[in-house]
Amino acid sequence: MTAPTPVRSSCREYYGLHVVDVGEDGDMLVLGHGHPPRLALSALNAHARHLGFDLGDSFETARANLRESWAQLHTECCGRPVVDTEVPDGPCPGCDDDPAQEPRPREYAWCADWYAAADAPGAFPVTVWSA
Repeated sequence: MTAPTPVRSSCREYYGLHVVDVGEDGDMLVLGHGHPPRLALSALNAHARHLGFDLGDSFETARANLRESWAQLHTECCGRPVVDTEVPDGPCPGCDDDPAQEPRPREYAWCADWYAAADAPGAFPVTVWSA
């Protein structure tokens, strides 16, 4: 199962893992499940340092904030799940809102829910680190 294009294009790669920061609280996602904790935390810490912070001094504390989950993308305008590998250009098929007419950049026309059910439409596996 592959993450939708908006997520993959927003990621940075560290140690072979794809990491993206989400939200405003410092939470980050590593795409996929089953990563060795030290590898996942190394990739997350590298991304955190890119953003100007780090995961802290203790491996045990950082490890306690790491868990596997499922993520799902939604269009920002109406909440329609993004199940395709590409977000369509032009009006949203859920509500006809045209993200190209919005003042925000096109790549931010979606939002993520990283507490989705595994069987939710378009759900993809992630490893979550919460600040």
